[in-house]
Amino acid sequence: MKKTYLSMEAVMITILAFLTAISFFADNLALGFFADIKNPFLDYTLAVFSSPIIIFFVLIAGTAAYVHHKKREGAIPLLASSILTLIATYALKFLFHRARPAAELIIWGMPDFSFPSAHAAIAFCVFAVVEEEFKSIKKLWLIIAVMVTISRVYFSYHYLSDVVSGALLGYVIGIFVVRTGKVMFKKNERKV
Repeated sequence: MKKTYLSMEAVMITILAFLTAISFFADNLALGFFADIKNPFLDYTLAVFSSPIIIFFVLIAGTAAYVHHKKREGAIPLLASSILTLIATYALKFLFHRARPAAELIIWGMPDFSFPSAHAAIAFCVFAVVEEEFKSIKKLWLIIAVMVTISRVYFSYHYLSDVVSGALLGYVIGIFVVRTGKVMFKKNERKV
């Protein structure tokens, strides 16, 4: 009898889905926990991971440059999944209109809603592509993605459920884009 194992993607999706389901019950608990542990060291350290500039330049542009340098075909799924993740995230934000835990954010004259977290979604969609294409640095990117996610709750920009849902959304889109790209690449390879 052949043994079957769950893929790492299936395990990650299952964990994120489970955490998403229970995170709605722990939103206020998480905000209270992070309020209790606030200190200057964490403020400074987590601010680096929460910055939109860091998200764009390090997670997207930096990773795209690295991916392009090491393996050119890896840059396309990275950029495609990032764009799709942003579109899906903002569509859901405007669908749900969930207010942020602290203060309302205004971006380009429009309110930026809380659910799901775009930072967490982008961080995990990048992680999904890196995990598939560049296994040697996947642990580093997982740590970065988790730190981005934690930072958003720490600063009360998001509820716990926002960031976990964003992580799930981004990871699923990243895996979908990578898998779809591989299928399309194989079909084109057969035609040649």
